[in-house]
Amino acid sequence: MPRDDAELRSVFDDQAGSAGGSRELCDLFGLDAGGTHAARRDRILSLVDGPPSRRRWGWLDLLLQVHAAGARSVEELEPEDLETDDLATDDDADVRLVPGSTDLLLDLRERCPPAMDNAPPFSVLPDLVRTAQEDGRTVFQLSSPLAPSAVLAGRESVASAADSVGPDSNDFPDVHQLEARIRASLLKDIRDGNLVVPSDSSVASHRSAFAFDFDPERIILLGMQRDDRGDRKLLCGPLRPDDPEPSVAMDADLFNATLFASSISKKDVDVINRRNLLPDSTFRDAPELAGVDIGLLGGKNSKAFKDWESRRIEQQALLKPVQCNFRALAGASEVFLQLQDCLDGLEIGHTVDADLLGQLQLAHRCASDIIAAESDAVLLSSSRITELEIQKDEIFVRTTAEEAGYVADRFSGKASRNVKDTSHLLQKAADVRRVNKERQALQGQSRQKGGERSGKGQKGRKPNRKEREKRAAQSKADKEKAAANKRKQQEDSKGNQ
Repeated sequence: MPRDDAELRSVFDDQAGSAGGSRELCDLFGLDAGGTHAARRDRILSLVDGPPSRRRWGWLDLLLQVHAAGARSVEELEPEDLETDDLATDDDADVRLVPGSTDLLLDLRERCPPAMDNAPPFSVLPDLVRTAQEDGRTVFQLSSPLAPSAVLAGRESVASAADSVGPDSNDFPDVHQLEARIRASLLKDIRDGNLVVPSDSSVASHRSAFAFDFDPERIILLGMQRDDRGDRKLLCGPLRPDDPEPSVAMDADLFNATLFASSISKKDVDVINRRNLLPDSTFRDAPELAGVDIGLLGGKNSKAFKDWESRRIEQQALLKPVQCNFRALAGASEVFLQLQDCLDGLEIGHTVDADLLGQLQLAHRCASDIIAAESDAVLLSSSRITELEIQKDEIFVRTTAEEAGYVADRFSGKASRNVKDTSHLLQKAADVRRVNKERQALQGQSRQKGGERSGKGQKGRKPNRKEREKRAAQSKADKEKAAANKRKQQEDSKGNQ
């Protein structure tokens, strides 16, 4: 059996116990041999840092065996210098090398930059597969080809692009292939919002640049009808081994017919909803109003309640496909975790056929993609459901507070801004309004008193035109009457004489 983790720790403490030992181990692996003894030990132990599934005990085991075989620097890694043929029969328990083992370390040294601060990340330098022979010695094997120098020394985005190479590849891609993968990585960053670049904002241009890629002949879509075996018929996808009907590939016409010319009935919809129901421990219906609150909106026949209820019904309808998303998430998550456990077990030291390992890794990535896509679907639905809930709140506040202009706050997701605190300005505006009202009241009282002193009529009001004409006519009539009386008195006095 290969040496376990505890045994390797003990051997490492012995071989790196001195400053010279840690310096030699760093030089053999290509790590920076400068600094303190403790710093050099930490650089070597970076191979086994992180979670258990990412620790590379195989590389540490190989490094310690090469050092125990007599190599003290990179110049001494040649097999003829170590005489590995003789070491294969050596009885020393710490020297278990077989011919060709040092080639792995030499190949890594040729690709890695000199004086690395830490071991390359697990994404570009996975662990070695260790297999015990009958004589107790260990065979080291690469689970996938070593990455080129540009990847081992580059940024993580480049490393993630190179990490997608399958284990059945004879060599890593050429420069043009690597550039294409780097470009795909950049497009992913832009699509996910990690990078922002000026571009046409139309949906067509976005679809042309960011649409995900898939094999239209290998996407499976099930219909509602069932065949003689009771299985749901395929709308598109690869044939079953004994399916007599030809395979149909997904295209724009099928997409249009499936979504805009659906032939499923209401009964089919009920069946779909029933087989995708979430348990009560997880599911919640759209919030309803209590009887008292319905009365505050004016009753069930009021416009406010009907508007509120229409949004609740739309929320309830959106919750049905969301349950399908959660069912897909549950299945994909179980597959993802099972495959993760399987791959972690293989990384610890089990051997497996390279083709099978590649298929397991591909299935693991596909399960991860399903989880990401279904999570996005849930989040898109949650955005609309939350907006409807905010609109319901606005209707309730506008109606109960009799404030038609009320608008609720919404999460914008924008970068934080320096928002001015206007509370003291609002208080100042209220004080100004109060002073203006008091001034207007005083001016009104002053006009009223002034009107009484000037004799302009009741409450100081000036007579209008009709009143003035009436008064003038009355004055003229009074004058004529007085003149007539005066003439009559004169005539009477002359008659008496």
